Amino acid sequence: MIVFHHHAKVLWGQVMVLFLLSGIAGASEPLPTGNRLTIAMGATAWKFSLEDAYPQAKERDFDDRSWKDVGVPHCFNDSDTYVNIRRGYDKPFQGTAWYRKHFTLDPKYRGRKVYIEFEGVNIAAAVYVNGTFVRGKSKVSNQEATHVHGFIGFVIDATDLVRFGSEENVLSVRVANGKAPWFVDPE
Repeated sequence: MIVFHHHAKVLWGQVMVLFLLSGIAGASEPLPTGNRLTIAMGATAWKFSLEDAYPQAKERDFDDRSWKDVGVPHCFNDSDTYVNIRRGYDKPFQGTAWYRKHFTLDPKYRGRKVYIEFEGVNIAAAVYVNGTFVRGKSKVSNQEATHVHGFIGFVIDATDLVRFGSEENVLSVRVANGKAPWFVDPE
């Protein structure tokens, strides 16, 4: 969802997003900064790849047109859990995958704070806004992860990373649902 408020915020539950900015989308006059409006970012598809073979997927101009369209929230084991159990495998896929969301921001919101809040990404997430890695605030040393631990939400400040007007923004999220060499699990 996108919420218009004095500050911008994006929520992602397993992959659900929420923006907070000021004013009302489509309104002829912006509302005072204390008002806010929620818009669903999950109403349009996210791009998804169940592979970590794309190191350039973090880049804004990466071509993800061949990737699968998914709704959010999304669990990338939804498609293989039943198949694995039926075939006698003991575990569904564990590894790293990518999600990407393309969006624009109205220029009337320039000068406002833009926060992206994730409700949960299981187990680890590396977040990139327009190709720039967003370092996390975790006490665990994770140089390549923005956040580790799936069911605890987190917020990033994307104010200086987003573009306003017709220029597209891309939110890229590298997700690991098991052990991966790019993050330290605090457990």
